[in-house]
Amino acid sequence: MKTKQIILYFSFCISILFLALILSCNTDTENPTRDKEELSFPFSSTRINLDSLTEYNPFNISTKEITPKPYYTIITYINVSCSVCIAEIDKWNEFFDTASNGNLQIKLIFYSEDKFEYIKYLSETNGIKKFPFPFYLDNKETFAIKNPIFKDKTVDKTILINKNGNIVLIGNPLHSKEIESKYLNKIQQKNN
Repeated sequence: MKTKQIILYFSFCISILFLALILSCNTDTENPTRDKEELSFPFSSTRINLDSLTEYNPFNISTKEITPKPYYTIITYINVSCSVCIAEIDKWNEFFDTASNGNLQIKLIFYSEDKFEYIKYLSETNGIKKFPFPFYLDNKETFAIKNPIFKDKTVDKTILINKNGNIVLIGNPLHSKEIESKYLNKIQQKNN
């Protein structure tokens, strides 16, 4: 009888831990179609400041392999203390393969509650696929402070910016086919 109680207790504890892990990821899937194609004030004139980031290049991507001045850049802000969020890195690889036209970069900007230990471990042990661009670390979340759009919980933490650094689209193309279509159409327009 006592063994059953212990097993039941441990099962309950593991369930609570699992639930806490899932809830800690802070992914917003309530409204994945929340996007804006042609943005109006205040976002269309908002320029993104990347000065506070530390480059992390675990795959030794050569600067020769990177488009020096792409017309479009996707910037996404990812909590790398969250295993579900880290799983999206491979999806970004797939999206780049689909959308790439030689005129696109993807900047994955990481924030962390574990000093980036988990993402570094996964990168160094091949726990994630090689990404075609360096990663960027937001050590003290100063990127989010300098770019308040990334602190706003009502806005998805993925944007498309043009070569001038102005926001063109907001929304995560990995979470919605509609948003993905808008991103692909906008990126492909530059080719025509």
